Amino acid sequence: MQPIVNKKRSLKQLFVIRKLAVRYMLSTLLISILIVVSMSLAMYIPNSKATKDQIEKELALEGQTIAQKVDLEIQGKLQKLEALAKVGETFGTDAKMHQELITRFVRANPEFAGAAFSLDPSGRTAYDDKGKPQDLTKRPYIPSVAEGKTYISDPIVSVTDPSQLVIAFAIPLLQDGRAYGFYATSYPITQFSAEFNQVKIGSSGYALMADHNGLIVYHPDPEIALKKTVEEMGIPRLTEAYHKAAAGESVNYEYTFKGVEKLGFATTTRNGFTVLLAEPSSEAMAPVMRMMKIMIVAASIVTLAVLALAYAFGRNNARPIVKISGIVKQLAQGDLRPRLSIASKDELGTLGENMNEMLASLSTTIGQVNEAAMSVASSSQQITASTEEVATGSVDQADRARTMAHLFEELDSSIQQVASNANEAKGLSQTTVSIATEGNRMIGGSIEKMEQVNRQMELLEQDSSRIGDIIEVINEIAEQTNLLALNAAIEAARAGEQGKGFAVVANEVRKLAERSGAATKQIAGIIRGMQNSTSNCSTSVGEGLAQFEQARLSFEDIVRKVNETSLKVNEISTSCTSQASRASDMMREIESVAAISEEAAAAAEETAAASQELANLAEKLNGSVEMFKYR
Repeated sequence: MQPIVNKKRSLKQLFVIRKLAVRYMLSTLLISILIVVSMSLAMYIPNSKATKDQIEKELALEGQTIAQKVDLEIQGKLQKLEALAKVGETFGTDAKMHQELITRFVRANPEFAGAAFSLDPSGRTAYDDKGKPQDLTKRPYIPSVAEGKTYISDPIVSVTDPSQLVIAFAIPLLQDGRAYGFYATSYPITQFSAEFNQVKIGSSGYALMADHNGLIVYHPDPEIALKKTVEEMGIPRLTEAYHKAAAGESVNYEYTFKGVEKLGFATTTRNGFTVLLAEPSSEAMAPVMRMMKIMIVAASIVTLAVLALAYAFGRNNARPIVKISGIVKQLAQGDLRPRLSIASKDELGTLGENMNEMLASLSTTIGQVNEAAMSVASSSQQITASTEEVATGSVDQADRARTMAHLFEELDSSIQQVASNANEAKGLSQTTVSIATEGNRMIGGSIEKMEQVNRQMELLEQDSSRIGDIIEVINEIAEQTNLLALNAAIEAARAGEQGKGFAVVANEVRKLAERSGAATKQIAGIIRGMQNSTSNCSTSVGEGLAQFEQARLSFEDIVRKVNETSLKVNEISTSCTSQASRASDMMREIESVAAISEEAAAAAEETAAASQELANLAEKLNGSVEMFKYR
């Protein structure tokens, strides 16, 4: 049975060793990848930039070389024609000699698209290389040659072959510094194709050329050459580079055409042509990409080698760790007897030695703890017995103190009740004094108000008398008015028809006088009633004043008596409060004694409980220590 257990344990340890080795290998793999990627980027980025800079320089050199070739090509053709004109000037106005000269020239230089001469600067009388008469008066070079200047045109449509563009040359024939004729020829733009076809930029790079109007005069794609302008290509960066080059600034640029990223260079010739070069970025950067692939392969090989070494190193380091893990597991189960045997002299070997020392020290400590726990358990039992006796005495003393405290509580309650009643009486006395004082003040105020009412009544009676006099005057006026109205009515009646209107007015005045007299009599009656009521009210107010004065004197006597009672009640309240305070002090002292006794009893009980708990802990400690195997 034991061999089977050992075999299972060995298999488990082997699995753990492999697991740790794989973890170590993965950690190393991550670090290796980071290092390799960092180094690769550190090499790729500068090399990529350097390669790109070199390619841009090569494109610039190639572009400038092509531009120079174009300039030399045009200049060479111009020099041929100038040499021809120098020979022709020796013929003077001999048309036959001029005709023979240009015929031989075209045969010797088939790249030119024919030639013509004229002994008239206006071009009215001209002949081509076959001797046919021509009218060249409308050609663009006539003004220049008439002034004795050499003329080179931009690419124009050929008059003899409208399907192609040509560059027109015209050289004046001079005699005594004045033009008397000219030689003219044209050079097809397609002749530049030979030069551009020889341009090799990488494996699929190419060059194109545009005139000052942006027309692409050469492109390897026949669907573009002589059919589209640079702007019609629809490539913003290419258009931008063209305009910069046409303005005299040579530039490197990048653009995408038909999904292919390209590097390019643009420059201009002295004759106004713009040369643009293009090379796919993938071809230009091919050396860098090859280097990157080589670096990736080398990095992969190095990484695999590092992984193999890391796995082997991890296995060697994992074995001691697994041994230490097994010892720690036995230690967790309480077995302190096993020891480690690690032969290596590295940190793991040092760890094994330290682990053995720790196990030996721990075994000694556990033994000492076991002996101390047994001693603590014995002492705790003795302390428990002593503290139980102290607790019993403290409980008895606390009971007696509580009995005395209860008696003093009853005495204190009675004194408190007396003091409370005295305080209530004191409060009632003070309230009574306040009420009586307030009543006396209110009576004084009422007396003042009654005196004011009495004075107002007297004034009202006087005003009523004056109103009665005025009413008498109004009544007399009304009676006089009535008499006057009656007399006026009589006089109106005597006047007959003429006094009828006046009689009506007099009658109305009489009626008003009668109504005024009746109203004044009613007012006089009302005034007399008011005078009688005012007189009666004045009499009542006088009687009320006498009664209020008597009440004021009574309230003053009440206030005096209540103040005397309040003083006595205050003395009783003060005495009761003093007795209650003394009783409370005695009760607090007794309660303090009881509390101290209870605390002593509780402390004794806690000590006993703590001693018992200590004994229990000592027993548990013994039980815990017994699980360790240290002998």
